[in-house]
Amino acid sequence: MFDLPFLRNAFCSEKEPYVSPAVLHVNKEHSYSLIPILLHEKAAAYLLIPKVYNERDHLDLVAIEQAKNILSLKFTQEHTSMEVENRLRLDFVHDLLLGLETEEDLIRRGRYLKISFQHPRQVIMLNPKNRLDTEHIDSKRLTQIAEKLQYELGFSKMHLCTIHGTKLIIIAPVGETDQLTSNILSYFEDHYPTVDISIGVSNAVTEVSDYTTGYNEAKRASQFVELIGGNKRVLYYNDLGVVGLLFESADYASIIEFKDKYLGKLLHYEGQNKSDLLLSLQVFLDNESAYQASATQLHVHYNTLRYRIERVEEIIQLDLSNAQNRLNLQIALTIHQLVNSFS
Repeated sequence: MFDLPFLRNAFCSEKEPYVSPAVLHVNKEHSYSLIPILLHEKAAAYLLIPKVYNERDHLDLVAIEQAKNILSLKFTQEHTSMEVENRLRLDFVHDLLLGLETEEDLIRRGRYLKISFQHPRQVIMLNPKNRLDTEHIDSKRLTQIAEKLQYELGFSKMHLCTIHGTKLIIIAPVGETDQLTSNILSYFEDHYPTVDISIGVSNAVTEVSDYTTGYNEAKRASQFVELIGGNKRVLYYNDLGVVGLLFESADYASIIEFKDKYLGKLLHYEGQNKSDLLLSLQVFLDNESAYQASATQLHVHYNTLRYRIERVEEIIQLDLSNAQNRLNLQIALTIHQLVNSFS
């Protein structure tokens, strides 16, 4: 008879897995022979036999050794098959995201790997950076982290993933990305406290040909997180709004320069005087320069709002009756709000 609670506790109490035959004692009457089945010099499974291995006769030992060899061969065959399938899956995801195959070929390969394109998914990009310069995360190290992450979170959650350079890319069903990114952040906090990760999430992807767009969206969102810094580590591309369009044709420094050009003086004034001018400007622009609607929303008198807008014009030295100036200010405000959300 097997004492399953004892066996579970015995294994859990070991800091390192058994890699050589051992004896597990339950009590004076009951002991188990534990024979590890190795795969690449690591224990892949264990052969557990009631009573101690050395107390058996020659035929018993031969039978046990044969059983061990058969099981070892079976595990090796299954492991090799899984390695091949994983390699094919990694290559497929890589080609899908970078658009290296025709849509017809990708659908055919997906069908072979039992990957359906019927349901919308999102592309998630993880960009890890180690705060310790002595521990650079290269693609080999990231592959090891990804394997541990798959084991911890479940293969079904991360079966569509690949490594591209020093970035881990995951394709997940829409509706699962919030929980998945939250679990990934928790895992890194617990196991890799010196690693900062920037996570970008694309818009929903429904067509095979759109996965390249999803990849680029996730990449831009993760870059934005990395550049801004702060406590927030996940950004959905959709939350970038018009900034996402700017980010396609300009770098981060240019975007911040644009914001400072139109809002810098007003932000400095706000910091010095604690006024309501920035909020008033935001509401005024959101209401398409309608004074009465804006004053009502702000719960102030019509003339109070007019005075505030005139004061804004004096500070930023721009005419708010000009449509182009109003548009540029709205974009600058969007950039300011997005950057502030990470602080």
